Amino acid sequence: MSAMGWFRFAFLAYASKPVADRQIYRSVRRLKITSVLEVGVGSLERAKTIVAACQRCSDGATVRYAAVDWFEERPESMTPLSLIQAHRELNATGAKVRVSPGGPAAIEAVANALPNTDLVLISPDVDDDCLERGWYFLPRMCHAGTVVLRGRAEGNGEYRYEQLSHEAVAALAQPGHRSLAA
Repeated sequence: MSAMGWFRFAFLAYASKPVADRQIYRSVRRLKITSVLEVGVGSLERAKTIVAACQRCSDGATVRYAAVDWFEERPESMTPLSLIQAHRELNATGAKVRVSPGGPAAIEAVANALPNTDLVLISPDVDDDCLERGWYFLPRMCHAGTVVLRGRAEGNGEYRYEQLSHEAVAALAQPGHRSLAA
């Protein structure tokens, strides 16, 4: 059982910063999320908090967390994060963890190993060009209840999450698709 208490979870879902992350925690509670794929890790602390929230709301089920990120190859504009550090700290949460280097291009390498993913988070730091091939593999990881949240940067340094429908994900998976403009 997770150490996250009711008050901490309520704070995350209704008062945490950045505001966009509240949508993640509310989805975790509402849908009892037990498997997460994060494309482009926002921050290691947030990733651990998402895992703890899933553990709190999962009724004892094993939580599975997977991440594809650039890790040591992150652009200078992003906070540095090593693969070893991410793996070590996320494993300490008690979740079944899989971290893969290579950024969004690594989606194709992990797609068959991550069926029935409940929540897919795509970082606002991941641009549409990086996701071009990844969209093709995303539907095989999803089920009818999967929530796909695409991060979009806003002009003021903030970001928001846009929930993509299964039809939108399927359209993006088609060869020659046009990306969804924000």
